[in-house]
Amino acid sequence: MISFIKNNRAFNLRAAALIRRGEETLFHTVMGNDFWVLPGGRVHLGESTEEALIREIKEEMGVGIKILRPLWAVENFFIHQGTNHQNFGITYLAELEGPEAQDYYRLNGILKRKEGRETLLFRWMSPEEVSQVECYPSFLKKRVCSLPSSFEHVIHYDKVPPEIKARGLE
Repeated sequence: MISFIKNNRAFNLRAAALIRRGEETLFHTVMGNDFWVLPGGRVHLGESTEEALIREIKEEMGVGIKILRPLWAVENFFIHQGTNHQNFGITYLAELEGPEAQDYYRLNGILKRKEGRETLLFRWMSPEEVSQVECYPSFLKKRVCSLPSSFEHVIHYDKVPPEIKARGLE
């Protein structure tokens, strides 16, 4: 994966999916973390962000995905527990597909899935719920209900509390 730490600075190349169910957006987290993110993950060397997103959704959720269009190129900067993080990613508008997708579209509450040693949690959130939880990048709190009509470049600086539990950031 394209992820490294050098001189107290961390870099990750990511791909994420914004998946809608009416006005709700699908978010996920690792059990034990204190925040939510859009489904997706890190890009492997030699892989496009679209290929990475298809792979990550299949690995993490066990479903197929149809990528509709790119929404944002996001440069997200934050400091967590003394490490300066720079995440660059492409966020796509997408929808789940295949027979397994219905389990997610019918979901009320939280769905748990194992991926390796981690337990992933998935849930749909209304714009109001998103505005009340820790989610990153935090610009999503305002933008999940106002998607761009064309591809946008976003440079964003997050303030991550040092006490937040965040496995997967390293």
